[in-house]
Amino acid sequence: MSTDSIGRPDVHALLDALWHRNVRKLMVEGGQSVLVSFLQAGVVDRLAVTVAPRLAAGTTALGGNGGTWPELRNVRTRMLGTDMIVEADVLS
Repeated sequence: MSTDSIGRPDVHALLDALWHRNVRKLMVEGGQSVLVSFLQAGVVDRLAVTVAPRLAAGTTALGGNGGTWPELRNVRTRMLGTDMIVEADVLS
C-alpha cells in the first residue's frame, strides 16, 4: 500500500483496495490526523464528530490544513452522556 510523505497510508489507495474487496460504505473512526487525512483527500460525504468535554492532544489545530475546509450543511447536534455529537453533510 502506498503512503504519504510521512508514512501514513494513502487514503485513495486504501479506498481503492477496499473497493476491490466490495466495500462500498466505510465508517472511519480516529483522531485529528485521520479526520484531516480523509477531509484533505476529498472523500468524505458524511461527517459525525464527537466532542468530549476534555482536552485532547494534537500536533496542529484542526484549521491548520493550509486550505479551506468543505462547507457543511444540515448540521445537527445531540448529546450522548457528557459528549456532544455533531453531524453534518459535507459538500464537495
